[in-house]
Amino acid sequence: MPVHLSCGLCGHVVADGIEPAPGNCASCGAVYAGGGDDPPEAVAAALATWQIEGLDPHAIADRIFRLHPDDATLTRVNIVSDRRDGFYRWWLFATTDEPPNATLTALINPLPG
Repeated sequence: MPVHLSCGLCGHVVADGIEPAPGNCASCGAVYAGGGDDPPEAVAAALATWQIEGLDPHAIADRIFRLHPDDATLTRVNIVSDRRDGFYRWWLFATTDEPPNATLTALINPLPG
């Protein structure tokens, strides 16, 4: 099976048959990066690609996976795996409504109340 990656926010196919590379979803405009062997590695790669420092990739991945599937946060940030022959890779998607740094910081440091 060739590599296939769909946007973690809108479901649009962002790579089909080619190795995914960081970029933007052509449908919703979300930024995506990663390609890690596990979710924290994907987050770390995305943070490096987006030049974001000081955030914990493990905390971000853990928080995303603890969200209820109906949580509105998943319309702003999500981690998904691609499909490919052999071991798949993980990718982080974030909306461009605000900078990814702000989205990810709010994810792991939510405001009280």
